Amino acid sequence: MIWINIASANQDDNGLDFHNKLKRPATMQFEKHTLVNDFPEHHHTIRHLKMNDLHFAKLFDQYHEIENEVHQIEEKNNPVSDEYLETLKNQRISLKDQLYRLIQKTEKAL
Repeated sequence: MIWINIASANQDDNGLDFHNKLKRPATMQFEKHTLVNDFPEHHHTIRHLKMNDLHFAKLFDQYHEIENEVHQIEEKNNPVSDEYLETLKNQRISLKDQLYRLIQKTEKAL
Protein backbone atom coordinates (compact mmCIF):
# COMPACT_ATOMS: atom_id res chain seq x y z
CA MET A 1 0.00 0.00 0.00
CA ILE A 2 1.18 3.51 -0.81
CA TRP A 3 0.84 6.16 1.86
CA ILE A 4 0.77 9.91 1.30
CA ASN A 5 1.10 12.76 3.76
CA ILE A 6 -1.65 15.31 3.97
CA ALA A 7 -0.93 18.53 5.78
CA SER A 8 -3.84 20.11 7.56
CA ALA A 9 -3.60 23.68 8.74
CA ASN A 10 -5.10 25.34 11.75
CA GLN A 11 -4.25 28.67 10.17
CA ASP A 12 -4.72 30.38 6.80
CA ASP A 13 -2.29 30.78 3.85
CA ASN A 14 -0.66 33.97 5.20
CA GLY A 15 2.70 32.29 5.58
CA LEU A 16 1.87 30.54 8.83
CA ASP A 17 3.20 27.02 9.41
CA PHE A 18 1.29 23.92 8.47
CA HIS A 19 1.28 21.11 11.00
CA ASN A 20 -0.64 18.05 12.13
CA LYS A 21 0.39 15.86 9.23
CA LEU A 22 -2.02 12.99 8.76
CA LYS A 23 -1.41 9.77 6.92
CA ARG A 24 -3.97 7.99 4.81
CA PRO A 25 -3.66 5.42 2.06
CA ALA A 26 -3.41 6.80 -1.46
CA THR A 27 -6.06 5.59 -3.84
CA MET A 28 -4.95 4.47 -7.26
CA GLN A 29 -7.18 4.32 -10.28
CA PHE A 30 -6.72 1.23 -12.41
CA GLU A 31 -7.91 1.45 -15.97
CA LYS A 32 -10.26 -1.22 -17.24
CA HIS A 33 -8.83 -2.94 -20.29
CA THR A 34 -12.03 -3.78 -22.10
CA LEU A 35 -11.47 -4.72 -25.72
CA VAL A 36 -13.56 -1.80 -26.99
CA ASN A 37 -11.65 0.65 -24.75
CA ASP A 38 -8.32 -0.66 -26.01
CA PHE A 39 -9.39 -0.82 -29.68
CA PRO A 40 -12.10 1.82 -30.11
CA GLU A 41 -11.42 2.11 -33.84
CA HIS A 42 -12.49 -1.56 -34.21
CA HIS A 43 -15.71 -1.42 -32.18
CA HIS A 44 -17.94 -2.27 -35.18
CA THR A 45 -15.83 -5.33 -36.04
CA ILE A 46 -15.75 -6.43 -32.40
CA ARG A 47 -19.54 -6.19 -32.19
CA HIS A 48 -19.96 -8.08 -35.47
CA LEU A 49 -17.61 -10.87 -34.37
CA LYS A 50 -19.24 -11.20 -30.94
CA MET A 51 -22.58 -11.77 -32.62
CA ASN A 52 -21.45 -13.96 -35.53
CA ASP A 53 -18.31 -15.88 -34.55
CA LEU A 54 -18.63 -18.38 -31.70
CA HIS A 55 -14.86 -18.79 -31.34
CA PHE A 56 -14.38 -15.01 -31.06
CA ALA A 57 -17.27 -14.76 -28.59
CA LYS A 58 -15.75 -17.49 -26.41
CA LEU A 59 -12.31 -15.78 -26.40
CA PHE A 60 -13.99 -12.43 -25.77
CA ASP A 61 -15.81 -13.79 -22.71
CA GLN A 62 -12.63 -15.43 -21.37
CA TYR A 63 -10.71 -12.18 -21.88
CA HIS A 64 -13.27 -10.13 -19.98
CA GLU A 65 -13.54 -12.64 -17.13
CA ILE A 66 -9.78 -12.43 -16.61
CA GLU A 67 -9.82 -8.64 -17.05
CA ASN A 68 -12.52 -8.31 -14.39
CA GLU A 69 -10.58 -10.51 -11.98
CA VAL A 70 -7.36 -8.52 -12.50
CA HIS A 71 -9.24 -5.26 -12.08
CA GLN A 72 -10.86 -6.44 -8.83
CA ILE A 73 -7.51 -7.59 -7.44
CA GLU A 74 -5.85 -4.28 -8.27
CA GLU A 75 -8.73 -2.00 -7.24
CA LYS A 76 -9.42 -3.69 -3.93
CA ASN A 77 -5.79 -4.58 -3.25
CA ASN A 78 -6.86 -8.19 -2.74
CA PRO A 79 -4.14 -10.37 -1.23
CA VAL A 80 -2.89 -12.65 -4.01
CA SER A 81 0.59 -13.76 -4.92
CA ASP A 82 2.52 -11.76 -7.48
CA GLU A 83 2.91 -14.97 -9.47
CA TYR A 84 -0.86 -15.48 -9.66
CA LEU A 85 -1.49 -11.88 -10.75
CA GLU A 86 1.25 -12.10 -13.40
CA THR A 87 -0.23 -15.36 -14.69
CA LEU A 88 -3.61 -13.67 -15.08
CA LYS A 89 -2.05 -10.70 -16.86
CA ASN A 90 -0.15 -13.00 -19.23
CA GLN A 91 -3.35 -14.89 -20.01
CA ARG A 92 -5.09 -11.57 -20.65
CA ILE A 93 -2.33 -10.50 -23.06
CA SER A 94 -2.44 -13.82 -24.90
CA LEU A 95 -6.21 -13.62 -25.32
CA LYS A 96 -6.01 -9.99 -26.44
CA ASP A 97 -3.43 -10.95 -29.09
CA GLN A 98 -5.67 -13.74 -30.38
CA LEU A 99 -8.69 -11.47 -30.46
CA TYR A 100 -6.79 -8.71 -32.24
CA ARG A 101 -5.57 -11.15 -34.90
CA LEU A 102 -9.18 -12.22 -35.52
CA ILE A 103 -10.25 -8.57 -35.76
CA GLN A 104 -7.51 -7.83 -38.29
CA LYS A 105 -8.29 -10.96 -40.31
CA THR A 106 -11.97 -10.01 -40.48
CA GLU A 107 -11.26 -6.42 -41.48
CA LYS A 108 -8.86 -7.51 -44.24
CA ALA A 109 -11.53 -9.84 -45.63
CA LEU A 110 -14.07 -7.01 -45.89
